[in-house]
Amino acid sequence: MTVRADPALVHFPNVDLTAHLLRTPEGEWLGVDASQTFGDNGIGLTSSVLHDAAGPLGTLAQSLTVRPR
Repeated sequence: MTVRADPALVHFPNVDLTAHLLRTPEGEWLGVDASQTFGDNGIGLTSSVLHDAAGPLGTLAQSLTVRPR
């Protein structure tokens, strides 16, 4: 959901994605507040908070593997 490395230089396939929702989204729009971290070994994590006009409604967690092209 967020890029910290140039996609022309690295591959970062979606290894997995876990979503935890506390309610049904309201309205037509969703927002995502995402942060990403990974080390020199290419292993990382993306963590996100999902929200709509009524406020936070869940979280996302994604494992990352970042590899040179």
